[in-house]
Amino acid sequence: MVLLMHQPLLTVYIPTFQRPELDLLLSSLLPQLPLNSEVIVSDNCPNRFAERIVKNHSDKTQHIPILYSARHQNIGCSANIVRGIASGSGKYLWIIGDDDRLLPNSVSRIVNQLGNTDRVLLWSEKSGEVGSGFTGSTRDWVLGLKDRSIITAATLISSSIWRRNALSMPLGIEKLDTQYPLAWASTPAETISVLNRPSLIVNSTNSENSVPFFPQVIAEWLEYFSGYHNLPVIQFEETNHWNFVNVELR
Repeated sequence: MVLLMHQPLLTVYIPTFQRPELDLLLSSLLPQLPLNSEVIVSDNCPNRFAERIVKNHSDKTQHIPILYSARHQNIGCSANIVRGIASGSGKYLWIIGDDDRLLPNSVSRIVNQLGNTDRVLLWSEKSGEVGSGFTGSTRDWVLGLKDRSIITAATLISSSIWRRNALSMPLGIEKLDTQYPLAWASTPAETISVLNRPSLIVNSTNSENSVPFFPQVIAEWLEYFSGYHNLPVIQFEETNHWNFVNVELR
């Protein structure tokens, strides 16, 4: 095991449940991570499905610590995501879906943005208008978008890296039942940097149809988000021009 003597810059937290695709994610991610990183895989499967996958990668990865953490029972996807806000010690937190992947040479561009902003926004080739290369306030970023679809598309957990102290754990816990607790918890992030090139492949093993109240949930969050950042209320219809097929690269 690798021990870090100082606070890591980046904690990568991967909530997982019975996904063999976790192996592909770790293969695309681990070789790219810098020394001042840590990885936590939080297994929601009581039979420890991910343990062997993590061990195989941990045995081959000597430069960063990889922690496997198993839940005694399935606490649900949302609770496992919120748990990530309190996990690890990195200044920045990246919660990644267990079925997504990183494009080659992406992490170095990401790391270059850390330290200057509350949020680094990642995107794929088909994410639509993202404000590529923008750095500034969240409010100015939104106002500069002609198509605001990315605001909702970027509620996917893999799409952003957050300064840990910009996240509100209480708000995430309060909104556990929405299945979008990280969107709520991240509302206080005041500044954003948008990478100037695509960085990830978002899988489509999930879909908005798995959340039957998706329009209501996102509409409520958009209203809260708009008020927090002193924006005219963003309507759900303004942000629903996307789907998981559009934001994936395959």
